[in-house]
Amino acid sequence: MPTRKLILKTQFHLVRMDKFFLEIPISKLLKENSFRTTFYVSESEAIEIPESDIKQALLDVDARLNLKLKSGVCSEFLKKQLALHQLQFGERFGDQIHFYHYQTILDTIELNENGNSVNLRPFTRNPALKDVYHIHHNSSTYVKENVINVWSKKIKGTDEIVFQNQLLNDIYLELIKTHTEEIARQSSLKVLLNKLHDESAFKEFKDRTGEWIICVFKNDRWYYLCLASHKEGDDAIIEKVKRAIEEFPELR
Repeated sequence: MPTRKLILKTQFHLVRMDKFFLEIPISKLLKENSFRTTFYVSESEAIEIPESDIKQALLDVDARLNLKLKSGVCSEFLKKQLALHQLQFGERFGDQIHFYHYQTILDTIELNENGNSVNLRPFTRNPALKDVYHIHHNSSTYVKENVINVWSKKIKGTDEIVFQNQLLNDIYLELIKTHTEEIARQSSLKVLLNKLHDESAFKEFKDRTGEWIICVFKNDRWYYLCLASHKEGDDAIIEKVKRAIEEFPELR
């Protein structure tokens, strides 16, 4: 699994001993950040998964889904996808390999089954998928996007540079009580970003974004069809949905 790093190039300086100033909007720094939890297929060698491992993972998937599902059903197509993530081999979506948190996907399905709030939306961008829903399973792939969403709500209707430097100054003045001027200066932005990350991580489940569980609701039950990614393209998603629906005559 690739190393996860959050690297931000910053331009800031001290105006006075008690004043911190960041010249670049934090929103720009976040959007330009190269943080990712996927990697291109060309950067890795293909790994053959032993059949015995797949069979064991599928048994685990079935056992856990039996506990999570109330009236809903999962396609065998989705179960095989879940098995890959349970084994931490990752899965190809478009031109990338994605690694998803297996337990989070199962927990998301359970929440939806129990009628709890999840980030559930109709698939409106393509008429061919007009009866299909997607549930965000809040994978770690979308850490950056969730932090950006938190920050965007904070700065709405304000001057971002003024607002961010008010926050940074407060942090800097607190740090300088116990640290050197240089350490306080270098650490202020990190502290603020960590706070934003924590806020995004503890937002209500329904308010966080992530990759997708594709599903259909019919006859008072949920049919969970497949996992999909924002960037793999609608044609690829449509093909996966078609394959999954073949398992359910009532959906054809």
